[in-house]
Amino acid sequence: MRGIFVLLGIAATIAAMILLCCKVLPQSKDGTFSNKYLQMIHDYFNFKKLYIESVLKFIFALATVTCVVMGIIGLLMAVFNLLGGFVHLFDYGSGYFSYLMGSFVVSVLGSAATAVLGPVALRLVYEGTMMLILLVKNVIEINNKINAPAQEAPVEQPVGAAAAEDAREE
Repeated sequence: MRGIFVLLGIAATIAAMILLCCKVLPQSKDGTFSNKYLQMIHDYFNFKKLYIESVLKFIFALATVTCVVMGIIGLLMAVFNLLGGFVHLFDYGSGYFSYLMGSFVVSVLGSAATAVLGPVALRLVYEGTMMLILLVKNVIEINNKINAPAQEAPVEQPVGAAAAEDAREE
């Protein structure tokens, strides 16, 4: 029974792709749709707008906030581990104090680096990625300007040239 639904799904997909490729996607159909939904589908499949900018901006903001929050949580955990370790200080002796302070310093440095350097590194990666995306957008814009039909503006002649032509005609 499942095989029938799989075959029906494959057949529907092929039919939809043929219809989409013949009736919606050709460049000659751009701007000719009376239905704005079809125009939106045409623009989506012809990459009229790049959505990756918005997605990357969201991911950058999420990753930056995550770095800062995790750095603060790491600092708090280091402090609580240090305070909790003092309870066992007299049980384990002076070697334990060295271990406790060493782990505290490593935890604080790692957490501070995550909170401060993490967003800086993320920003550098984000800016590099955005430069590549803007480069692609600019190339697309230049190609559109080059391939656009040239608008012929009337050629204006200098004032003296028009009078000279009138004199020649007579």
